[in-house]
Amino acid sequence: MIYPNTYETAIRWMFEDFPKMPILVIGHTGIGKTEVPKRLFAKLKRIYDEACAIAEKDRTPEQQAEVDKGPIGFLNQNFSHLDYAELGGLPVNKGDHMEYLPPMWLKLMGQFKRGVAVFNEVNRMELQTRHAYMQLLDEREINGAVIPDGWVIVQTANPADDQYQVSDFDRALVRRSCTMMMADDTEVWQAWGMNEYRDPITGDSMDPAVLSLSVRLGAQMGKNTIENRVEAQPTRAGLTIVSEMRRAGITKLPREVRENIVAGVLGANAAGILESMLSGNLLKSLMEKFEKGEEIKGQDAEVMFDLLFMAFEKTKKAPAKWANQLHVLWLSLPEDGKPVLAKSVYPWFYQHKKEYGDFKVAYQKWLMDHAEVAMRFAMPEADA
Repeated sequence: MIYPNTYETAIRWMFEDFPKMPILVIGHTGIGKTEVPKRLFAKLKRIYDEACAIAEKDRTPEQQAEVDKGPIGFLNQNFSHLDYAELGGLPVNKGDHMEYLPPMWLKLMGQFKRGVAVFNEVNRMELQTRHAYMQLLDEREINGAVIPDGWVIVQTANPADDQYQVSDFDRALVRRSCTMMMADDTEVWQAWGMNEYRDPITGDSMDPAVLSLSVRLGAQMGKNTIENRVEAQPTRAGLTIVSEMRRAGITKLPREVRENIVAGVLGANAAGILESMLSGNLLKSLMEKFEKGEEIKGQDAEVMFDLLFMAFEKTKKAPAKWANQLHVLWLSLPEDGKPVLAKSVYPWFYQHKKEYGDFKVAYQKWLMDHAEVAMRFAMPEADA
């Protein structure tokens, strides 16, 4: 399952680094399947507009690169009522040949080199239209009308169960998409309501009484589970896509997001196996860095926690030998990892005063800078 905040991160990465892969997000009505891409577009457009507003000579290289990419388009198209002509365009007799007039929604996409397109209700199309739609997904082209390479396609659909009048999901559609099951989450919605939502008239955040009401309603907000879950299956084509995603930089995403994306292409089991393989290789290389006393930066917090426990297991039999490496690891850890390590090595401060001198000084400074965290974790004073 993917939640609205991680869903937005996934769409943004696809838009920026891998737009050729359509997303298929399946979930109950009213949980943000369409709203999240809209919100993302507004953010992306604001970034572009702000860069354009700066004089060229004053732009940073990143801002200039953004301007050079060109404006961003947005499309919100309902596919439930489209017939074949509305999807592929109206045929026009040119005497010796037939041409097709592209539909307005495809013409709009052609006006921008990049953009976010939301194709709503894709499992409500008529059968004939669905066949043509498959070609559109595969080739990003139909009857001569082309979707520019910079557009990411987000398809939305309701689950194929007894609550909705929709078709079952064609395996061919799932294979052509990065398929995600979307769940509702009260805390994520509240964070959005407080921090990102703005009233269209007043510009205020969500009314506090309504935020409180969402908590009280709890499970009454709607059915969050999906009975007929749809999951991608491993295919050779999917393996090729994941290889390309890795080359495109998917590994820079938080683990939860990238695992959801890979699961959307190969299924959850394959994604889990891949993460396990990569985590094992990564931790092995990070342990080698730890043993050499090299600083480790840029890793997910959960990876650093795994490394922390592996390092502690290795060093607890000979703490004095590894004092310097533990000090370097301390400097590399996220703030919530430092209390774990400090409380573990605290008894060694006094048993090995010489070796742990640098660590103890760093610990004293950290206590002064993070008094609230130290109190919460009941951290001992360094000079106790």
